[in-house]
Amino acid sequence: MENGEKAKLTLVLEVLYVLVTLVVVFGEFQKDSELLAYSKPFVIPVLSLVYILRTKRRNYLYLLALFFGWLANIFFIKQTGTAIFNGGMSYLLFWVVMTYIVLVNTKFPNVKLFTIAIIPFMFIFTYILQLIYINIYGSVYLYFSNAVFMVFLGGYSLSAYFLHSDRVNTYLLIAVLLFTFIQFIISIDLYYLSFSLFRPIAFTIFAVAQMILLRLMVLFDIQQIEVRQ
Repeated sequence: MENGEKAKLTLVLEVLYVLVTLVVVFGEFQKDSELLAYSKPFVIPVLSLVYILRTKRRNYLYLLALFFGWLANIFFIKQTGTAIFNGGMSYLLFWVVMTYIVLVNTKFPNVKLFTIAIIPFMFIFTYILQLIYINIYGSVYLYFSNAVFMVFLGGYSLSAYFLHSDRVNTYLLIAVLLFTFIQFIISIDLYYLSFSLFRPIAFTIFAVAQMILLRLMVLFDIQQIEVRQ
């Protein structure tokens, strides 16, 4: 496929990504499980196609992470205890893979700065846990596991940005901050106080954060190509 055709197709898919996201956001606002069932499963596949077209060196671990993210989206359509648990497990696997990708493609920042940088993220997730602890019952370990990865990546991305505020660290920090906010909203909505706008806001942020992660992955791929040359 020629570069011009690839660019046009990529643009079409990006527009489709936005449109499908808007449908999902509307479905979340209306709490329309049928509409979500027909729209939500297409968000991650469209994003995957955008990545495949935009990169010259595919990272199959990233595609695996997107697969786990896709599973999480599917499970979270239903609000049963089992579905939420399976969605949480899939979300955890998404972050396990993404954390590995970040560590492989970046240098670990200054240890002292990292230790300081994790403090605000520890405070956020500890505060959330205090709010929802009574209601999460058997999911406390799953929440804690997800929180560990988010706190680690939060401190990692913040300290890396302070040392080198380049595009890679900027994208990483923005993505982690957005996903942290998503975790806050979803946890409050599920286990503490439900509000009709929480889900639509969370998915809007999710879609933006995933696109930023995609841009980060493209930069990682460019770095790998330059290293091999």
